[in-house]
Amino acid sequence: MNKYFIIIIIAIIACIYILIGGKYTKNKDNEHFTQFNSDNINGEIEYVDFAYHGIQVKIKGYKLPYVFYPRHDLHENKRFDDIAAPGDVIIKPAYSDTLKLIKKDKVLLFTFRKFVNGLSD
Repeated sequence: MNKYFIIIIIAIIACIYILIGGKYTKNKDNEHFTQFNSDNINGEIEYVDFAYHGIQVKIKGYKLPYVFYPRHDLHENKRFDDIAAPGDVIIKPAYSDTLKLIKKDKVLLFTFRKFVNGLSD
């Protein structure tokens, strides 16, 4: 009896953790998208990393990194983080649905997922 009680308590705690974590992630997705979408971004990449199940990009001269969720259907299914590197340039006007990644001799266009009220397109 005591063993089952402990298992039930652990299961309840796990469910609460998953529910709260899911809500937190949705809120973070909205926050990241709002910041990324509303900013006019034009600068050289300092680093590219993973964060919040998306891509985190730090632009030289910008205070905070951006997190966004690029689609990779435009470039032979290569992911943004496989293509982008420090020294490349990103240009994205505020509220634009397309980001330009400028590599030495190429301009690559990327679209990205949009979030509204915790829901992605």
